[in-house]
Amino acid sequence: EPMMNALLAIKFADKDTKIVMVNHKFPAGLIPKIEKSFDVEREDLDGGAVKMTFSLKEGASIENIDTSLCH
Repeated sequence: EPMMNALLAIKFADKDTKIVMVNHKFPAGLIPKIEKSFDVEREDLDGGAVKMTFSLKEGASIENIDTSLCH
């Protein structure tokens, strides 16, 4: 499950970590959970897939992120 993998990776993020997620569609349920703490870069790929790169914002913390499943 891509969403579970992304949420697990986010638990270990720090200022030097970039998380890369390639998914068959845009992870609409994930972004609202992390956008206050993470910078999000999106790259549209062939066939409707999307590559997302997340990096912790300067001064942000992962402690207040809800890592429960989005759906």
